[in-house]
Amino acid sequence: MVRMLRRSCLRLSAFVAVLILVVSATGLRAQQDSSKWGRKYKVPPPSARIEITILRDSNGKPIEGAAVIFHPMEGDKDKGVLELKTNEDGKGNHRRTAIGDHGAHAGYRQRLPDFWAGLQG
Repeated sequence: MVRMLRRSCLRLSAFVAVLILVVSATGLRAQQDSSKWGRKYKVPPPSARIEITILRDSNGKPIEGAAVIFHPMEGDKDKGVLELKTNEDGKGNHRRTAIGDHGAHAGYRQRLPDFWAGLQG
């Protein structure tokens, strides 16, 4: 009786060992084939860094808060808008601007001091 019990335990342990080997081998195979899982990596387009400085034409002083708007162009089509604001030194920059054709224009709205706003109306 004891002998038969040992033999069935040996068979059961051998079966479990083989089952563990098969499951682990299947798991390793799934990890190696990663092309079916997750997103595919897309290489970003080549980009450049743009640095701008906006100076007042009359006296050459920097303009704080000026808006510079870039329009990336593809052929004759506008592909969107990128707007930069200048800091107190009149400088603005953008690190990842796609290389290509861009249209650009700058604008500045002068704010009146509080005492002038009361006198206007």
